[in-house]
Amino acid sequence: MAMCECVFCHREKITTEFVYEDELVMAFMDMDPINEGHVLLAPKQHYLDVDEMPDDLLAHLMIISKK
Repeated sequence: MAMCECVFCHREKITTEFVYEDELVMAFMDMDPINEGHVLLAPKQHYLDVDEMPDDLLAHLMIISKK
């Protein structure tokens, strides 16, 4: 079986500050931000694009993004 190539699957390789994490999502500071304070919010499950994500997960992402 091939090892996952997704950078988000290898949390230990993310060398910036995590600002939020729960069972569904993680949020961390952008390592090379265009704007100061830019945060990346990513689901822990793999999806090709937003159209594949369940509505309840999308709603959760939006709620967390407001924080």
